[in-house]
This record gives sequence, C-alpha cells and structure tokens, in this order.
Amino acid sequence: AKPWRKGEMLRLVTVGRLSPGKNMQAIVEALPGLLEVCHLITLDIVGDGELRRTLQARVGDLRLTNQVIFHGNVSHQEVLEILGKSHIFVFPTHSEGFPKAMLEAMACGLPVVASPVSVIPNLIGEDRGILLRSLTPQGIVTAVTALIADEEQMARFGKNGREKSKQYTLEHWQSVIS
Repeated sequence: AKPWRKGEMLRLVTVGRLSPGKNMQAIVEALPGLLEVCHLITLDIVGDGELRRTLQARVGDLRLTNQVIFHGNVSHQEVLEILGKSHIFVFPTHSEGFPKAMLEAMACGLPVVASPVSVIPNLIGEDRGILLRSLTPQGIVTAVTALIADEEQMARFGKNGREKSKQYTLEHWQSVIS
C-alpha cells in the first residue's frame, strides 16, 4: 500500500465477519465524525454476515452510500488487492482469536487502528498502529484523527507493520523450528 498524503482520498478498510462481536457498526457510525476531519474518505468493508443488511441500511440513513463499499466475501487475491489500495486498517472487534486479516493488512504496509484484545496489543506494539481506548465511534474518530495528523508516523507504522508481519510467515516458522 502507498502511504496516505493530506489532500488525497483517505481509504479506510476493515475485513471480517459482519456480526455483533466484530463491532463493524462502530466504524460506520464513526464516518460522519471522520468526514468533519477529512472530507475525502472512503470505507471498504470486506466480509459478510448477519448484520450486512442492517449496516447497509445505516449507511443509507447516514447518507454515506458514496463513501462505503460493501464487498461481501471475496477471494483472497481480491482481499489483498483491496488492502493494497487502502491507507488504514480499522479493526474495533470486541473479541478475537488470532487476527489473520489484521496481519495481512500489516503485511500490505497498512497502519492499524484496533481493539486492545487478544494478541492485538503485542502485534501492534507502540510503532505499528494505535490501540483504541474506546470501542465506540468516537474512539475510532479520535484514533484515526491522531493517526492522520502525522503522515510520517503513519508511513512508519505501515513499514514497521510490514516488518512485524514477516515473523508470522510459514517460511519464518519453518526456520524457527528447524
């Protein structure tokens, strides 16, 4: 992914099941506040689930149909293509096992805004993204706003995330256990 620069369209992305535990509604609800900070913004939602129609209706209610794209379930290659065109991976989940989608985003060079649950704080550390202090829409607005305030830091977070993700490849694990 190319680092974002002020004045360009800011492309947020999230990947996951559209279910209550993944908290995708908070990202949608955060968009009006984010549009006040950055007038050029889109959100790509990759995944499907029982909340898709509810989320689509809320996007319509908020008049965000030009900003939000629902991709549904797509091939792994398409996920990587979408991540590669994005600038920030947003992941406000309430619970998580091992966040493979987040690691893929990091491998694509995206800085991350995510929940402090499971192994996420260890993956993000202090130099690969921002941990949400609140899993609310305002918490997302605050974190994304802080991230885009410093373009150099944002680019550095993306680069550092890419390096960290290399620790989780099959090749790396093979070298560790050999």
